[in-house]
Amino acid sequence: MSNFWQTMIFSPFVLKEKRSRKIAYVAMMVALSIVCNIFFEFKLGTVQYSLTTSVSCLIGILLGGGAGFVACFIGDMVGFFVHPFGAYTPWIGLATGLMAFISGSVFHLLKDKVKLNVYLKLAIISVSTLVICSVGINSTFLWVAWNNQTPYFTFLFARYFVQGQILVSLVNYAILFLLVPIIKRVPFFKSLEL
Repeated sequence: MSNFWQTMIFSPFVLKEKRSRKIAYVAMMVALSIVCNIFFEFKLGTVQYSLTTSVSCLIGILLGGGAGFVACFIGDMVGFFVHPFGAYTPWIGLATGLMAFISGSVFHLLKDKVKLNVYLKLAIISVSTLVICSVGINSTFLWVAWNNQTPYFTFLFARYFVQGQILVSLVNYAILFLLVPIIKRVPFFKSLEL
């Protein structure tokens, strides 16, 4: 497998590990995602107030894009079945997994190509996951499933600025901007090569 594809799937730290440890790391992050989906969220209308975005992005950064996607997708699915709300949809799991994939890819693929400041990487992750995952997948799915009588941009405005989804997103991205630089300084996490 080429270096590009390995970096797409695993972070440099996880890539060095034996297969059994890779599985164990993914399983631990699945468990973290499940806990986040069960205990750190509540829904009000079409808005989910949670820490899912920041946790999913951190999982992607720690595991790498592909492994992070798997951990977050499974974590979302199992978390739903343990703590259900409405009907299960894989679209939400896809968006959650893509948050991890985008985060892992930005952090680890860009490291080899361009030396970017950690805050610039986090800004790229924040904008990308907001546009692609939150607006592009989650909101579009919700608009089609529940509210397609309202014009799409009216629905988006109401969801983000009336119901407060933008505040949820900003809090999650602020958590990333606070935690990732701290994590990079912790001796154990320095070996992760973030």
